[in-house]
Amino acid sequence: MINYVPESGAKLSQRGFPAFKNISLAEYFKDYGDEFNGSASEEQKVLIASILRRDFIHNPAPREEMRQLDQVHHPGEFGQAQWIDQEVYRGSRNRGFFIEAGADDGETTSNTLLFETQRGWSGLLVEPNCAAFKLLLEKRRRVFALNACLAIESRIAVIDFVSSRFVGGIKSLEVSQWVKEKRREFGSKISEIICFPLFAVLIAMGNPTVDLFSLDVEASEERVLEFLPFDQVFIKAS
Repeated sequence: MINYVPESGAKLSQRGFPAFKNISLAEYFKDYGDEFNGSASEEQKVLIASILRRDFIHNPAPREEMRQLDQVHHPGEFGQAQWIDQEVYRGSRNRGFFIEAGADDGETTSNTLLFETQRGWSGLLVEPNCAAFKLLLEKRRRVFALNACLAIESRIAVIDFVSSRFVGGIKSLEVSQWVKEKRREFGSKISEIICFPLFAVLIAMGNPTVDLFSLDVEASEERVLEFLPFDQVFIKAS
């Protein structure tokens, strides 16, 4: 088990990616190409986790800055949140922790908003689409937030990402005909983004027990989970 305690009060600036405007993401992370749950040393893993926590993960909004959300009772995109709340936790699980990957704007199709607003949970929202992530931050939710994608390998990677409202995804992956049609309908933009292994993200957060893991990342779900060492993490419901 990796022994890493997140920095207390780590605070990310609101400028998005850290101040490395004169170098590419690939160059910044060129020394961290080893597999996070493989050949990387413990020291490398701790360093990556600390950089991820310090420079990439936004802290929760202060309570006094929370804005009134329109859908505080949101049952989830297809009712998942409400079902898990009632059928798995019997409406009695308070102050849990969630991760929602593919969080979009943090409200419209959220599978975690109910738990934050009604059950007092904390958590982490992951959204690679920069435009959607900007909207997410404007919601001022009291949870952590990461503007990156989850890697489909066990190392940090810089990839081409297709941004297209809620049907974006990693460019190299084959998607369904429905997704292709939606991307044509909405329009799309390809940009270079950074992807972190899910295990690295969990370690950066202190490897908490995850009471709910919502994973909606357009064709890469299996690949994301393939490189997660389940014997070293704690996930209850997904």
